[in-house]
Amino acid sequence: MKYLKKKFEKVCFLLVISSSLHNCFNPNQDHYNFWKSYYSQQQAIRQSTKNYNHFVALTGAFSKERERDFKTDQNGHPYIELVGIEKKNEWQVVWYPEQKIHESFHAKVTFIPLLWETKEIYAVEREITSNWSGYQPRDFFNWLNQFSILTNKHSEFITLRESSPSFKFLCETFLCNSREEATHNILEFTFTDKTESKFPTFYQRAGGRLEKTHLDIRIWDTRFPKEKILISNQGKTLQFKFPINAKNDLFKNPKTIHINSNILIKSFGITFEIHDLLYELTLIQKGKEDILVGKFLNYGSKNLSGNFFYFIPTGFIDFFIPGNIEEYLNDALTLMVYGTQGKGGAQFRAIYNRNGSVQKNYIKSYSEIMRSRFSLFGADSNQMENPSADFFGQWESALLKDLKRD
Repeated sequence: MKYLKKKFEKVCFLLVISSSLHNCFNPNQDHYNFWKSYYSQQQAIRQSTKNYNHFVALTGAFSKERERDFKTDQNGHPYIELVGIEKKNEWQVVWYPEQKIHESFHAKVTFIPLLWETKEIYAVEREITSNWSGYQPRDFFNWLNQFSILTNKHSEFITLRESSPSFKFLCETFLCNSREEATHNILEFTFTDKTESKFPTFYQRAGGRLEKTHLDIRIWDTRFPKEKILISNQGKTLQFKFPINAKNDLFKNPKTIHINSNILIKSFGITFEIHDLLYELTLIQKGKEDILVGKFLNYGSKNLSGNFFYFIPTGFIDFFIPGNIEEYLNDALTLMVYGTQGKGGAQFRAIYNRNGSVQKNYIKSYSEIMRSRFSLFGADSNQMENPSADFFGQWESALLKDLKRD
């Protein structure tokens, strides 16, 4: 469930790959400045620590076995905190700052141990503030509108594929294909040997998870419920389907976006299925301020079949085997979608307030997770990515070239 929660908080990993192409057909200096600050800050964080547990805790990933590696607050709750200071396009990252400093970025995640009946859980409270400016949720949805329209313009789309550094990078990493069917234009990205050669850790992690998973995701602006973006996979091939002859204002200035998913995971001898998992994004625009709210609404059904078996990989201790796998997965799903403490399931609220050249960004999220950690995808490698083989770091560099093109 940690995997699912993280992906929906980011509107899922697959949409992130698609959005790597945002504005690649429309370079924009403001957008460039925003993403340059964001990506350089992310790179600085990755390079500032070799402690993988600290790094992933920023995303809300945690377990009882990791508590000893973290400081506790005045209430005895484990937490992680860092600040980033940007000076002349260079970042200094300070973990667990001892005093108040003038920061460009601040993140704090607190893990509050609780009991749900007799079961141990965490309430995870996460807050992030940043000062970089130039990009807001309205800009992303405007791009999504433009890109949906562009996929219907064959010659222009081919020109984009041939000229965009982002597209070139993706097609040098994956096997790329595009075609048209009756109702949608299809983009495909397939993990291949060249993906493994360039980014072995990424290939093993992301490609391995795709092999165990079948996704069927439908995304739509509730004003136009018949015109959906579809995301799915066939093994290690990702498919993005954009509607034929999309409306000129599809996803442009939406109020509500719905994401409905069917997810099947085959792992450790069992098959776990979730049907009609419904997530909602709400966009509120107030002058120069954007507020984006995301939360789970419900799911239709779930099913577990097969016989569970497991072996412990050498060196992995941050893991446990639940005595009742069905009960554990049911509990984790309840925490993610509905929650148990009266606050709802996994959710976030992001505020982007722009005043002239100054933009304040504030993101607050809440979720509940099991205190003992189990994943159908197995344990993490517990290693920081080598910068020379970091898919996301190189992907970010290609994106900035798009936004900065002459």
